[in-house]
Amino acid sequence: MDLIKRNKTLTVLVIILIIMNASVLSIIWLNSPNETLLPPPPPKHRSPGDMVKFLKKELRLSDEQVSAFVQLRQKHFMEVNKIGQEMHGLKKQLMENIFTSNEINADSLSSEIGQLQSKLELITYKHFNELKKVCGEEQAIKLRKLLGGFFRNREVKKPPLGDPPPPPPVIE
Repeated sequence: MDLIKRNKTLTVLVIILIIMNASVLSIIWLNSPNETLLPPPPPKHRSPGDMVKFLKKELRLSDEQVSAFVQLRQKHFMEVNKIGQEMHGLKKQLMENIFTSNEINADSLSSEIGQLQSKLELITYKHFNELKKVCGEEQAIKLRKLLGGFFRNREVKKPPLGDPPPPPPVIE
């Protein structure tokens, strides 16, 4: 008889645990943060047309604005590709120098690479500034939110506040 009571007690406990788990999961699921407040994630595009469609939809661009965006995008990619090829050549030279007897100045090559990177950043800045000029006021606000979403995932996280960890022990 004691065995039957134990089985009933265990059965009741299992049912109670199942109900509690289902309740907790439903509360978590129903109380998830409202994702509509966040800017949409960058699209996983396979072609340039996908990005244009995405921007046309999100910014509600007119046909003239879409045409301007496409032209600016093509110009931007041509400039970026040219600089990227130059940088690749310089980086290749720099790395090949490790295994050759040619004495080239690594400092000057790295400086040239840095100048090209700086030029690339400036071209990108000008590109987005030109895109903004194509937009109306409301569209520019939406563009800003989209750009904020693109760069948010790349931010460097700050270390937590508090005391720094102790230095490693000195081994003599």
